[in-house]
Amino acid sequence: MTPGPCRLSVPWCARPGWLLVGLLLLLPARLAGQPPSVVGVDAWPGEPFGVGKVSFRTGQEGKMIQSTGGLLITEADDRLFYPAFTDGLLSKVLDPNAVGGMHSVWFLFRGDQPLNITLTGAEPVTFTVVPESRRPLRERRAWQAWWRNFRGRADQQARDGDYPPLVEAYLVAMLQHRMDLPDSITRQFQDRTDDQLQETVKLMFDVESLRAESIRQLMLAAPTPDNQASLPLPPPVSWASPRAPPTGDVEIEPIARYVPRECYYLRFGNWNNQVWLKRLISEFGGDLTRMISRRGHRGGDTQKMLDQMVIESSQVDDWFGGNLIDDVAAIGTDLYIDDGPSSAILMMARGRALENQMRSRRKAYARSHADQGVTLTEMEINGHPVTLLSTPDNRIRSFYAVDDLCHITSTSRTIVERFFEAGQGIDSLADSPDFRLAREALPLDRDYTVFVYLSRDFFENLLSPRYQVELARRNLSLANIQLLQLAQWAAAHEGYPDDDLDLMIRLGFLPEDFSQLPDGSTGDWRDGGWHDSIRGLRGYYLPIADAEVTAITPAENAVLRQRLAWYQDRLQGLDPMLVAFKRFNLGNNVERVVIDGRVAPFGKEKYGWLGNLLGPPLQVEIGGPPDELVSLQASMAGNVFSRSQEPHQVFASVLTNIPPKTNLQPTNLFELLQLLKNTPGYLGAWPKPGYLDILPELGAAPDAEGFTYSPILDLWRLQFGDFSMLAFDRILLQAARPFVQVEPAERPAQVRLRVGDVANSNMRGWANVLYFEHGWATSIANVKLLNMMIQQMGLPAASALTQAEQLLGVQLACPLGGQYVFAETPEGRLAWQSTAWPSFADPRVPSGYLAPPIAWFRGMKLDVYQRESQFVIHGILDIARGQIPTDPVDDEKGFWDQLPDFSMFRGFSPVEEIPAGEELPDNQDELKAPGDDGR
Repeated sequence: MTPGPCRLSVPWCARPGWLLVGLLLLLPARLAGQPPSVVGVDAWPGEPFGVGKVSFRTGQEGKMIQSTGGLLITEADDRLFYPAFTDGLLSKVLDPNAVGGMHSVWFLFRGDQPLNITLTGAEPVTFTVVPESRRPLRERRAWQAWWRNFRGRADQQARDGDYPPLVEAYLVAMLQHRMDLPDSITRQFQDRTDDQLQETVKLMFDVESLRAESIRQLMLAAPTPDNQASLPLPPPVSWASPRAPPTGDVEIEPIARYVPRECYYLRFGNWNNQVWLKRLISEFGGDLTRMISRRGHRGGDTQKMLDQMVIESSQVDDWFGGNLIDDVAAIGTDLYIDDGPSSAILMMARGRALENQMRSRRKAYARSHADQGVTLTEMEINGHPVTLLSTPDNRIRSFYAVDDLCHITSTSRTIVERFFEAGQGIDSLADSPDFRLAREALPLDRDYTVFVYLSRDFFENLLSPRYQVELARRNLSLANIQLLQLAQWAAAHEGYPDDDLDLMIRLGFLPEDFSQLPDGSTGDWRDGGWHDSIRGLRGYYLPIADAEVTAITPAENAVLRQRLAWYQDRLQGLDPMLVAFKRFNLGNNVERVVIDGRVAPFGKEKYGWLGNLLGPPLQVEIGGPPDELVSLQASMAGNVFSRSQEPHQVFASVLTNIPPKTNLQPTNLFELLQLLKNTPGYLGAWPKPGYLDILPELGAAPDAEGFTYSPILDLWRLQFGDFSMLAFDRILLQAARPFVQVEPAERPAQVRLRVGDVANSNMRGWANVLYFEHGWATSIANVKLLNMMIQQMGLPAASALTQAEQLLGVQLACPLGGQYVFAETPEGRLAWQSTAWPSFADPRVPSGYLAPPIAWFRGMKLDVYQRESQFVIHGILDIARGQIPTDPVDDEKGFWDQLPDFSMFRGFSPVEEIPAGEELPDNQDELKAPGDDGR
């Protein structure tokens, strides 16, 4: 039976001292199902808010509630706001892994009358707090403590979460804006400003991470006096990158002749190859990154883009695969799939039948979806007939056209225009010297399964003034929509109308110049979604390639000119990037994917230190024992750690006999050190460099077998020949010694990484636990977000998940594969939780759980070396597409579904066709070994 609420009136003069608090900490944990025990209260009235604190103690009961931020504090008359829970320091010192112990919650409140507070953990406790008279010094300290803890909790939640931290950014910025908090309080919590290079990379590839920063800047920025777009765009950067020299006779695929130079180019070679990639992606929830680590949310995916272009891929697969299409490629001027990309699909047909099929299908689609507002419009672009399937909100936006035998379906009219121009030889990718040089390095006759090329024109277009301005405006539009939703929730929680925009601005829930966008667009909620008056439905915005930017504001001009000047001075030039994949059938449902690439990071000053650290590419590698599971080797430059050093090679290995890790409890420093000491592995160098002599004892004269020992670190050093090796286990070094030797390598490299079949090693259980821990923490962070919205925004608990997903524009997903449900806890309280969570009292990895990589990863080899401004990459990745192997430790089979085998597809070569010792054509005869004069 649930106990009734306990009423406790605690005036300020009766609060307990530190001695009583310490004694309470040492008491045994309360029985399960008991409410928190309140041990002290303070409250000081003020305007517009007073500030208060409640100290309370919990036991181990309701561990799930405490771990997921489910502790709630409310007031009977809704006068309590913005609480910040903290953990007692003494409690954590006594037991770092304990959930129970001493806690505090700081909060703001209105008025000077007694507060009727309910603190809810596993069970509720109700008590009365009587505010004391004004005491300025205590009140000022209390305000500082509240803000410090509120900001700290918000920052920690933002770091722990795997979603855009919009709620945290808004709450902190809104409160700072409204309360006019002094710098002395907030300075230590100011976000570090990213430099222009980091901002550039975010703008180009990771727009999602900019949302929270946009909201913070909007709330804290001073009003802009002149926000009218009256200035012309500044001229683009004069990039200094030298163009590639002319090449000889290089074979170029016909479809590339229709690709504009400023587009990315993802070529599949034939329809079956794109089916393979699409199905591989679908097996991992529409996102290949989930092969490595399952994220805590799902955003837009390629299927969303295909649906917008009305490419019904399953029907196209059945009708066209291998019959009507010779080549397939995806192109576009940006990669902003979540918000509305500028993208297209090219298909090189074998004859005219494809055009008849496409036009017939598009007419039928328009007729069958007319009730949803779909229309089919005929037009002419560059003298060619074009059709447009569309809806007013851009949910459907599909241009279709044909030039000779090449077909294009695109979200962007601009890309269609450029498609026709490229077909006429105007700035075509096929005629680009850079692309021809890329095809010389990775020739067409290698028949790559997937070929990815990002041209320098693609990067320069993304960094052009027009693209940068419209991208910033798009981000501002999205931030305004999300800001309005957050402000409405916060205003309603404090008891104000949530539909009075002027009132919310006057009260500080919104910035003074809110909604004054440079292009005059406005946002509103209708038909079940947020709309921008110019760009359309959120998630389906007008492609940036089609947006018109005729003038900019003085503020935009200042930011843009500063950024362009930085590009001109620091980036100077941009290099193309290319990566190619080819797959082979190894049998037993295992595929081998061979990877060749040239990757050029932005801003040489950010990775120039790596070039100074690395030595010359080597045609040799260091062999290891047969049970070597992971091997990392790097060529190091001389004079890295001391002037006496010569170029050398560093190598590290981990063997298969990994110590088991089965517990999910937090690991302390002692456990981490023990795990490190018990992990079978070693670190070595050849020829032996001096930095392994930095410990005096290890630098002493070795014994007759070549060993030196440090009793302080329990560390052994073995020296033989030109090798020097370190390990915690002398026997391991003795066993590895016969196998550690210099061997010729298939290709030169500065860095080599080798990883064996983890699924069939003792490391499988260890990796499972680590991945499960990470997924569990990410899943808990999602629920902490829901509880934050319930507590700080006053949202109904049952609808928090729907509201959060609507705000973020993503689907919150449990990385462990469970579903988020609002259900009863063992104590009978309703709370958000995942169906895949283990017991918080005794957490264990579920039987049959497999970490994402364990399900498919069967081995990898990767060789990398730096060549001028690029990193040359060659790798091999083995992927299981069928039965999961038996666990070598517990002999249990995993639960992973059977994955399909695609060996019937054209382009899937037998393993015998892998060239032995295949090398990349990069003047490898120029590469030097350590000790040679040149590099």
